[in-house]
Amino acid sequence: ILVWNTFGECENVAVFRGHKGAVTELCFTFEGERMLTSSVDKTVGLWDYETGVRVRNFKGHTNYVNACAISGRGTQLGVSASDDGTLKIWDLRSKQLANLTTSLHGSLRTCYVLKGLKRGVLGLECVP
Repeated sequence: ILVWNTFGECENVAVFRGHKGAVTELCFTFEGERMLTSSVDKTVGLWDYETGVRVRNFKGHTNYVNACAISGRGTQLGVSASDDGTLKIWDLRSKQLANLTTSLHGSLRTCYVLKGLKRGVLGLECVP
């Protein structure tokens, strides 16, 4: 993952290494201290933005992870949506799976965390 400063000279300011495949999405915590990423390597990564260190590596999907999201301010939940038909909710502190939803229709392409809900997660699915 390359981070660019787009003001002025447009320079590369950071490189995050760890995924073994393309990164499909990334999002930041409300405070901006951590970053959650999803990848075609079937993992979800939690990164310390200041140090560039991958502090958590969430495994469990059996196919490409298409999307990720982080719950709002103060909560420590992340969510991932995969081609394996699952929506997984992760406890970002303990590295444990907090909840699992399985699709009846195949791949999950997008996931969102609803604003205003402390533990609310919505998975959206695109069925061919």
